[in-house]
Amino acid sequence: MSLAVPKVQPRTVVVQPTARCNLDCAYCYVPDRRDRAVMTAEVLDASADFIFGCDLPPGEIEFHWHAGEPLAAGLAFYQRAFAVLAERAPPDVRLRHVIQTNGTLLTRRWCELLAEYGVQVGLSLDGPADLHDRSRRTRSGRGTHARVMAGYRRLRDHGISPGAICVLRRGSFEFPDRIYDFFVEAGFASVGFNVEESEGVYLRSELLRAGLGEIRQSYVAFMKRIWQRWWTGGCSIEIREFHQLLGCLERLRQDAAFVREPAETVPFRILTIRRDGAVGTFSPELAATPSREYESFVLGNVLTDTPAQVARGVAFQRLHRDIAVGRSRCREECSYFPVCGAAFQSNRFTEHGTFRATETLTCRLHRQALTDVIVDELKDHFEPSGPPATSGSKLD
Repeated sequence: MSLAVPKVQPRTVVVQPTARCNLDCAYCYVPDRRDRAVMTAEVLDASADFIFGCDLPPGEIEFHWHAGEPLAAGLAFYQRAFAVLAERAPPDVRLRHVIQTNGTLLTRRWCELLAEYGVQVGLSLDGPADLHDRSRRTRSGRGTHARVMAGYRRLRDHGISPGAICVLRRGSFEFPDRIYDFFVEAGFASVGFNVEESEGVYLRSELLRAGLGEIRQSYVAFMKRIWQRWWTGGCSIEIREFHQLLGCLERLRQDAAFVREPAETVPFRILTIRRDGAVGTFSPELAATPSREYESFVLGNVLTDTPAQVARGVAFQRLHRDIAVGRSRCREECSYFPVCGAAFQSNRFTEHGTFRATETLTCRLHRQALTDVIVDELKDHFEPSGPPATSGSKLD
């Protein structure tokens, strides 16, 4: 498969200023979490030059500060980072900052800085204390729920209304009402439900140890109950999965040719810059994934390469080709493709060792099973249309 060299036009830049994390969560995919090294001023400056040297269209660009625990990079790092990016951004490019944090390091000074720059905050929070503390613990084995909620209250006191990402493990599926009530009663603006995935250095999700039939049944029951509570409760909290999939189903109803296009399948729609300046694209989680074949997904470095050099490089071309092959196979083989678009690239590689594979546990749950749940719930209000039948999905 021969592919044209794409323009480097990121809409999201994922910056990983440190791999360090003060917690030891059971399902973390990030390596080197004890490493205290932080992105240097030289790498930060070169990153700004690289990003704003891309072929950026006018509009908004999001900076997602991620990796281990991003706040572990320190307050002074972000004071400088936000200022440098604001100074160097072209006048027709608006900046938006997003931080995904475990919340345990939030202080008044942190909240003041985040409020000053209008930073959108996501908290990693797995529901009520007993469920959260099963997986999200300190290195000494202590639960972290109380500290996260203290950080949440500080954010709210500073006018910041964070969303949450809740990781669903095998034991979570038994408690949809408790989990839903927790986020609603705490006043969260939104919640996204990640399923525990195999990716990065976390090679085997505990969900894979159970049979697919059992896990699918548990997931369906969980999401169906969440939907019922959400729908009858007046949709008072934004649930990421419902919001995104309902949008796709509406687009598909209006246009039978509609196909979802996940950012992680579009070359350079997401640009990832690691602590040392290494550049990646497609799924940001690939930056934490070891691979001899793909040179650990390093496509270049902001200290030595231009965006054009990265896009023309052999490493990128090989990765681009293989992801395109896998996406083409998904299009041909799966009737859920219009609402998925071949997502979960890093999960695909970790489960199968190749991007040319198709289904993963996550796509079977978060795309196939979830679509079935929502279409079933809406069957009195929505008549789906879709591609010819290939696997008996609810879209057929």
